[in-house]
Amino acid sequence: MSPTVAVLEAKIDVPVEELMEALSDEAKAEALIAAQGWTREDLLERAEALTRSLSAEISTLNMV
Repeated sequence: MSPTVAVLEAKIDVPVEELMEALSDEAKAEALIAAQGWTREDLLERAEALTRSLSAEISTLNMV
């Protein structure tokens, strides 16, 4: 696991892959919300953190 992924997972409280799957599958989203004790807003905040992180990584790649 890269250091960037580790930092991101610390911010979003779940593995990146698990969050990405939940964002593309309503049943998985509901299961994750229930398992973590989150609200939909909590899930959306983590999705936004993931989006910001991915955008920053892509920007870094584009500069190289």
